[in-house]
Amino acid sequence: ADAYAIWRKSSDSSGWTLVSSTGLSEEFVRSGITQDAGLRLTEPLVFENVLEEPVLAVRHAALKREGIRSMLVAPLQVHGDTTGTVTLYWRTPHRFTEAEVRTAAALSNMAAGALTTAELYERETQLRAGAEASERRTAFLAEATAAFSSSLDYETTLRSVARLAIERFADWCAVDVSRGGELALRLYMFPRPVV
Repeated sequence: ADAYAIWRKSSDSSGWTLVSSTGLSEEFVRSGITQDAGLRLTEPLVFENVLEEPVLAVRHAALKREGIRSMLVAPLQVHGDTTGTVTLYWRTPHRFTEAEVRTAAALSNMAAGALTTAELYERETQLRAGAEASERRTAFLAEATAAFSSSLDYETTLRSVARLAIERFADWCAVDVSRGGELALRLYMFPRPVV
């Protein structure tokens, strides 16, 4: 092929975004696909003359400007849904062989497998980070509870809680206590910047 692209469907199905390509102009890359052509893509599709294909009418102008004459579109199926395509482009008319179609299908299956693995890893990483944050909060609350019950001297207790807050979450901590009619306790923590 003269060029290739990997397109991904947006999560709200409002259009398609080109996420990787070789051999295509910046204008074509930026153009995106704002409309779904209505294709229910489950198998590779071949277009030997893209400008004669009614289903590609929405892209005729962009394909013509880019000089694309033929293309092969193979679906990226993740969890049974088509979430993108591997698309191969030719700038001269091309007759597709069965071997080319099978190769494109195999390539898209491998790419879909890699995407599935990457998405599962990202999700696992997010879940692990959430669990670790929850564990840190729980440990802090347990230690703060122990500090509150360890002394009847509120200044000693508040110093202990502030020290715990600094060790766990912040660079510094301030505690305000009102000695008037009501006791109002406010604990201010100034978190460490995320680096």
